[in-house]
Amino acid sequence: MALNYFNIASAIPSAQGLWILASGEPLLMHKTLDRFKAHWHKAGIERHRIDASKAGDWDKARNHLTTLSLFAEQCVVEVHLEQLPDAKSLQWLNSFASNPSGQLLLCCLSKVEKKQLTHAIYKLADSKGQAIALTLNTNGELKSFLQQEAKDLQLTLSDEAWQLLLSYTHNNTLAAHQAIVSLGYVHNGSMVEASTLTQFLAQSSKYTTFELSDYLLAGKAAKALEVLHYLKQIDEKPSSILWVIARDLKVIAQIVQSPGQAESICQEHGIWRNKTSLYASAARRHNIHSSNKWPRLMLQVDQSIKGAFAQNPWLLLEQAIVSACGLANLA
Repeated sequence: MALNYFNIASAIPSAQGLWILASGEPLLMHKTLDRFKAHWHKAGIERHRIDASKAGDWDKARNHLTTLSLFAEQCVVEVHLEQLPDAKSLQWLNSFASNPSGQLLLCCLSKVEKKQLTHAIYKLADSKGQAIALTLNTNGELKSFLQQEAKDLQLTLSDEAWQLLLSYTHNNTLAAHQAIVSLGYVHNGSMVEASTLTQFLAQSSKYTTFELSDYLLAGKAAKALEVLHYLKQIDEKPSSILWVIARDLKVIAQIVQSPGQAESICQEHGIWRNKTSLYASAARRHNIHSSNKWPRLMLQVDQSIKGAFAQNPWLLLEQAIVSACGLANLA
């Protein structure tokens, strides 16, 4: 049976060998890892986390898996893939996947791209371990995910309310989930009708990152900056905003390079078909020269958030928005 977000929980206690979790949805990755961590804690399993950004990090993973501490019989190494393994590391990974001896190497891919999904490590996990795509491919799957979240919060929505919520959030997983969590604080244990939800959505927030994305794609710099400043005022984490902007810029840049493949590019990134035209329109404001500047800018924002770059992340986010809207500067 192929594993996915909905049935993976039953397989976690017996997980061993080489597993890969791939998802462009940070929320699904976060919740799935929480399931693993809960089991590891309960079972007393030793856990190590590695951010694989260079080839030598794979040697650390191997050392953890082959050298257990005196207090653990089983070990898990959670690797967040920034650097794909080289040929030497792949040779060891093949050997480990063939004979894991009860240990688990859990690799996390936060980007679902063709380069990663066709790499030898993904193929190796698919043949000798588990390669699991954490995705919500249809409106029905998104609704099932949200219904489970609502159930956990003792929250019930009418059919009309569900239709309204999905329409309001444009089937955006993170936005819809945030709305469900907020509803849970106010309407815990009660039935939420469409009229109640309409009033709640109108009062709960002036702007969200979803509106920021819409204005950015439409090239409306002034409105996008207004949303950014509002999100700053309500203490929205800059890392959450960075994720939205970086995703949009990456999609736009890919369409700039391959304008005839806008639909397939959007589909690859989990973007709903009704928004493809917005990304295609945004791409027409740019060329390869302008879009090539974005990865460096996104890296600077990330480093500034982490304190590794001496610049205000909010000012850098402003620069990113202005650039995405096709303007040279804030003026």
